Amino acid sequence: MTPFDLSTLYAATEAAPPPVDPFFLEATDGIKLAVRVYMPPSSAPTRASMIFYHGGGAHSGAGYQLLAQQLASVHGIQVYQPDLRGHGKSEGDRGDSPSVEQVYQDIDTVVSHVRKQQEHSENENVPLFLGGHSSGAGLVIQYATAHDRSVVDQHKLAGFVLLSPQLGPNAGVSTDGSSASAFCKVSIMPFIFNGIFGCMGHSPAVKFQYSEKELAGGNVPYNTVNMANAISPTAPAKQLKEMEDCYNKLPMKLWMGEHDELFDAQKVQALYPPTSIVPNETHIGILAHADAILGPWLDEQLQS
Repeated sequence: MTPFDLSTLYAATEAAPPPVDPFFLEATDGIKLAVRVYMPPSSAPTRASMIFYHGGGAHSGAGYQLLAQQLASVHGIQVYQPDLRGHGKSEGDRGDSPSVEQVYQDIDTVVSHVRKQQEHSENENVPLFLGGHSSGAGLVIQYATAHDRSVVDQHKLAGFVLLSPQLGPNAGVSTDGSSASAFCKVSIMPFIFNGIFGCMGHSPAVKFQYSEKELAGGNVPYNTVNMANAISPTAPAKQLKEMEDCYNKLPMKLWMGEHDELFDAQKVQALYPPTSIVPNETHIGILAHADAILGPWLDEQLQS
């Protein structure tokens, strides 16, 4: 059972429209990637687009629709929410990837699709942001710093949005309590053996403590070594600095909930001083108010 108080998120989800049905994109290895897209009202212009990735073991329909619905309706942001391969409605072995690089290529697939859609619409010149929550934000950091830089440059992204990011085991920002271990249990040996012999990439390594209801709803029970490595920064302070210094000084924003159960917001701010700590918010509960947190910052970027 997870340590989170999900009541706020569940109540907000029940009061909001359900997630839209996904469409499917073919990845470079042929599997189908599920993507949900939320459009601004037809009477309002699309001011920007954003691709936003879900957290560890979850999927785009597990509360993330709240963020997308509000950013679309209130702020004019077209929001694409992919399910990682092996998660939610995407194809692929559950919680796994053929390689770390394949996960980054999947992002390229989604970005390329969005760009093609923009080219054939009146939204051709609107900015495109890349963001994520928790491990989804960790994935964004990895993608921007560990993937082929020339490929990322070609996408001409407008900025990065990091909400309650999972910064990897080397960050030293975990809470002092037992919440992290109650959420997931990490087996170290598969990572060690895979690092030495390269033979355990498909081994389950991060076991999530999701309830039966959450698993039946589309969450996955574990991530393999390959998937965990794809979404976990290895040198977060250095990588965040690299993202600031590179990509033509693209805007980047990181938010942490004051009462995040997994990561100590003060430690994250010490690691990356520009971090904004959001009062009273928790790791999952922050999704219920994410539009009010991300929206004003996105508005500011679009006005500058």
